[in-house]
Amino acid sequence: MAESMLPPPTKFNIEATDAYIEWKAWIESFNIYAVAVELEKKKESFKEAVEALEGYFTPRRNVIAERHKFRSRKQNADETIDAYLTSLRELVKTCEFGALEDEMLRDHIVEKCYSKQLRERLLAQEELDLAKTLRIARSSESAIKERRKCIETSVQFDAKIQIVMNRVLKANPKTNRFCSWKGKTVLSRLQSMVAR
Repeated sequence: MAESMLPPPTKFNIEATDAYIEWKAWIESFNIYAVAVELEKKKESFKEAVEALEGYFTPRRNVIAERHKFRSRKQNADETIDAYLTSLRELVKTCEFGALEDEMLRDHIVEKCYSKQLRERLLAQEELDLAKTLRIARSSESAIKERRKCIETSVQFDAKIQIVMNRVLKANPKTNRFCSWKGKTVLSRLQSMVAR
């Protein structure tokens, strides 16, 4: 009764550009159909056929080439450690490192991170796992961001002071006369006070 209510999946397109992607989509819809019509109970060789087709359509990977792609990946200057790790996790899936996957990720981050200071800091650690590597890298990124904010604020403040000083000078040119304090002009004295 269930067979007549649910239409079977569309025909498999063997001539698709990417047969693997086509296969994955088709087998997913076919599995839904098979469960609905209880096909597994009716046919003993169903699982064997699916496994054979899965093996046929799954692309064979050259582990050496996949590992080369992984090891060649460097962190970009504007890339956060989390974005870099996400990219590495995608690449490592096909490298077949097994239980060594986290160690390989840790070592790769140490070797190929963009920041030389971060690399030196990580190399100075005696006990370093992936979690500790990420904590240190994130902490370093936060410190760099804060330092950049402080520098930007300082530059903006200096620019505003310069604008005010220029306005004062234009409004009253006599403002920049010499004062008796260390033989400096009023504006140069003001600048030295701001520079502290």
